[in-house]
Amino acid sequence: MSDHKPINEQDLDALLREHFLEENGESQNRQDANFVLAQEYDVPIDASKEQEMLSRLQQKPRGLGNAGLFLSLAAAGILSILGIYLFSAYSTTSKTPAPPEKNTRASGNAVSPAATEPEGSNPDGASLSMKMADTFDRPNNAALSTLIEDSLRLKQSPAKQKDVAIIKIEKAEKHVPVLTEKDRLKYKVIKHQMIASLVKLNKNLYTKIPAYKTVHAGEPVILDGFAIRNVGITNLEYKAFLADLLARNRNEDYLACEVHSENWVKHGCNTLAADYFQDKTYNDFPVVNISYDAAKLFCKWLEEETGDYIRQNNLKLKPLKIRLPYDEEWVFSAREGYAKIAFEKGYNTIYDESAGLVNRSFTNRVELVKKHAERVDTLYSYYATNRYGWTEKDMTDFFATGLSYYSSEPADTILPERMKVLGKFGHVSEMVPQKNNNKLWLSGLSWKNKEEYRKLEQEFKTNTSSPFVGFRIVVINPTDPEYKNPFW
Repeated sequence: MSDHKPINEQDLDALLREHFLEENGESQNRQDANFVLAQEYDVPIDASKEQEMLSRLQQKPRGLGNAGLFLSLAAAGILSILGIYLFSAYSTTSKTPAPPEKNTRASGNAVSPAATEPEGSNPDGASLSMKMADTFDRPNNAALSTLIEDSLRLKQSPAKQKDVAIIKIEKAEKHVPVLTEKDRLKYKVIKHQMIASLVKLNKNLYTKIPAYKTVHAGEPVILDGFAIRNVGITNLEYKAFLADLLARNRNEDYLACEVHSENWVKHGCNTLAADYFQDKTYNDFPVVNISYDAAKLFCKWLEEETGDYIRQNNLKLKPLKIRLPYDEEWVFSAREGYAKIAFEKGYNTIYDESAGLVNRSFTNRVELVKKHAERVDTLYSYYATNRYGWTEKDMTDFFATGLSYYSSEPADTILPERMKVLGKFGHVSEMVPQKNNNKLWLSGLSWKNKEEYRKLEQEFKTNTSSPFVGFRIVVINPTDPEYKNPFW
């Protein structure tokens, strides 16, 4: 080892300390240290110094070791997350809040309370009307709203617009709307008004027709006594029906009976698609865009509710029967003038002699009834107006003429006089089934000629509903002597 240069003791201390910190900073390695110390050096090593160095090497390091490293990393992570959160909060509050999404007035989808609750609203329920859209007056039907907007944007031919509308309608999902407590109470009152008027057979809304022996489709027919509605079932009455289904959680029935307002779009009537059933302005107009099955379910519901009303009030009445009028009842009512069914220049299958249901004497009789009605009813000419094929502006202007008669009256109540007037302006064709089979006539008048009737009939069969088809009901009271077959 004589070739080695002498080394200073202080330099040796520094060298050993540096080597230890670099190579063994996280653990003691006594074997390595002893190896270094066992080497031969030119300078003598003092025994006390050697012991001091060994003692120093055997001491624990001043750092926190593995646990300290883990704690340091955890602290760094927490600080990073806190920094990101504070930065995000600052970015959000520094932006101008976006305005709330506007509600559309198209037909009946459910709206989540949380989605429509404004900031700062009272949690005690005082702002319920702000949290939820009204069930029928201002529902948020996104599918119908999008359909209307797309129809307005389209610049293609009317035929192309119709094809696009049909595709979107078929893809639209069905939803059950939210029934607010306000709506539940409101339509419950309307339902009771409907039933009370029916049980009493309010003369403004119902006409009693005595039993009669007549000829129908070339065969003798005995008609039992019945009462027929003077006007079709209205939007308001149908809303009460739908609300009652929702209140009883009859969601499947609701979906089967919902109003297909999108049918208006097929006729280029976007405003009526959004307003005719939803806006209370049209509450007393006849309900349309419903299926034959929906009309039958309405009759069954009204019959059951009327039966409950009779029992609860201990009325001395047998349960009433409620249904759509059969074709022989409809034809007889028209001929005798009990039900004002317009017979102008339009074509009607029931009134076509070639269909075999009526003959020349029937046609002559209807003409006499029409002339009498024109003398006593100043609004008869409006009632007999054909509207199928009109533009939307023509229809809305026509409806506005009728609305001007009762513009100051409240809309959310049963008011027979108003219903009679607006029923004339909103007159539509109506569903009239045959008694012994499933064949369905479209009676009434909303077309100009035979071709238009066939077009409307095919449209109804294809879509199962139409903006130009509604319905009225007949009421049969088994207690009435006129119902006891006096001709037997």
